[in-house]
Amino acid sequence: MEHTVIISRWPAKASHISFYDVMIRGRPYARHFTKFEEIKAKMATNQQAEAVTMLQDTTLIEDNFAQVGTVDR
Repeated sequence: MEHTVIISRWPAKASHISFYDVMIRGRPYARHFTKFEEIKAKMATNQQAEAVTMLQDTTLIEDNFAQVGTVDR
């Protein structure tokens, strides 16, 4: 079986909050991603503009997780 590796960009930054909630929050390594708790706190206290800026500036997800997909041929 032959495999092809496809490289793609991470989805929009807005989806990183959901990724954090599902894949990181509550896990032992979550302590390295506290920036997302700060962002969520800003969102909850009506500071959305600052939260969006913080989210746009962080590369924690891209730097620490690989998005892998394969196509079997």
